[in-house]
Amino acid sequence: SFWGCFLSLGLVGGLIRCFLCFRQSDLKAFVAYSSVSHMGLSLRGAFSGRAVGLKGSVFILVTHGFASSCLFFILYVMYERFLSRRVVVLKGLIVVFPFLSFFWFVFLFSGMGVPPFFSFFSEVFISSGVLGTYFCSILLLGLFFFFSGVYTVFLFVSCFHGGGMGQGVRKISCCREYLTFFRS
Repeated sequence: SFWGCFLSLGLVGGLIRCFLCFRQSDLKAFVAYSSVSHMGLSLRGAFSGRAVGLKGSVFILVTHGFASSCLFFILYVMYERFLSRRVVVLKGLIVVFPFLSFFWFVFLFSGMGVPPFFSFFSEVFISSGVLGTYFCSILLLGLFFFFSGVYTVFLFVSCFHGGGMGQGVRKISCCREYLTFFRS
């Protein structure tokens, strides 16, 4: 059917965006590409034609709106300190910014869809909505979820672990960032 081809094409586009995330050296572009990938998943749930897919679509929109805005704020803080958004420059930030690296980890993985987070339920709802209508897309949906998780782990490890140019900087985050996190 027409909608089946449309959803399969959307899943292939989501896989291509996952592979584009692996090639990003700029963190802002990475967050933007992963946002496009999540919004594509939301559209697939909305166009599944089932109520459970639409519910998952709304859940992922809410989760993504919260997680991505927090990721962009943390990215702004890192840019303010190092004047760069490049992964090579920001390697090893877990030593310099343990507080911000913890929140980067939480918000990055909340968008990934692991069980304690709200996006996990949205991905389960979207999967059941899409697979209930178009079972032939199970392989593409599984590959999309797998590569989405892999690039999220890859980003966190490549940015916050290892020795990089940010190791010599010992300027810790100031009180303004802490207040912004806890005020929201």
